[in-house]
Amino acid sequence: MGVFMRSTVLLTFSLLASVSTYAQEEQTNVPPTATPPPTEATAKPTKPSLAAESENEVFEQVIPEFFYQPGKRRKSLELGLILIPVSTADTISLPSGVKSGEIRTSGGGVFVRFGYGLKGGTAFGFRVSYLSEKADIVPAAGAITTLKAKGLQDFSLSAQRVFEGESTNFYIGVNGKIGNDKAKQATTTADGNEMSGGWSATPRLGVSSTVATNFTLGAAAEYTHKGDRTVNDNGSPSSDYTYKGGNSFTATGLLEYQAHGGTVSASIGVTNADSSSSYKQGVLQSTTKAKTYPSLGVGTVIRANKIITLVGDAGAAFMPEEELSTTLKISSYTVSVLSGAVRMEF
Repeated sequence: MGVFMRSTVLLTFSLLASVSTYAQEEQTNVPPTATPPPTEATAKPTKPSLAAESENEVFEQVIPEFFYQPGKRRKSLELGLILIPVSTADTISLPSGVKSGEIRTSGGGVFVRFGYGLKGGTAFGFRVSYLSEKADIVPAAGAITTLKAKGLQDFSLSAQRVFEGESTNFYIGVNGKIGNDKAKQATTTADGNEMSGGWSATPRLGVSSTVATNFTLGAAAEYTHKGDRTVNDNGSPSSDYTYKGGNSFTATGLLEYQAHGGTVSASIGVTNADSSSSYKQGVLQSTTKAKTYPSLGVGTVIRANKIITLVGDAGAAFMPEEELSTTLKISSYTVSVLSGAVRMEF
């Protein structure tokens, strides 16, 4: 039982970290969905895609929601909710291959995002989010153990520049995340937090093109580099661990359709994540293997008026099975994230 509990706790932290990452904006594990912003008219493919007051400039080409940024010389404020439905992964004993239990994770949260667009087509953004999650460890026999984590996630800063063409736009941007505290693991006696314990930087290149009336195709490639992360095991006495690696590359394709007053969209992506290792006082403790997995996203945008826009997204990542130790592995599982937001641009 001691080995099982240590292994299941390790698995739970892994799943919590995965779900937490997917719930964050522009996270590399689940690519943002490609929901394009609504427009006032859809008869011409070169209509302005972002609302603007008469004294402000507008973009000449449609900008998909995947690459959303406030219009030139405009500001945006977004208030949103996050829902993480229950995700179940089987725990499998090794080398027997017998199912030893399940881990069920779920959660939810809120976020606030502010953006500011400059005259030349460059925009900056800042996001703060709060998440609450739990993991139920369900053994084949015995009592269920519940672990919880909650708190602010890493703060997110972003910048993007759009280069407009006759029918095609190009994008270059970067998203940085940093926590103000070390990560704390959840235990049976103490809740964990939602900080990563370090920082990450994600440069991104993208392109979108109006291929027919009301239709836009796009693609993006991004690479996330993670700095060293400090994780506290929340024990008594507690110990700090340093996590290294886990960088990832994500490629995403998207399609949007624009109807009067709103849009619908879909995206498909694939992520390759490098292996990562944990150290205690410089001594290697554990290593996870590299993995590759696909993801899907759908979304819709409805413009209520010239200022208020409603945004809805759903995304899912299909995670492969993973060996956590020589005696335990987890089955493949799906992590889903739903979100809804009210955006004001002024």
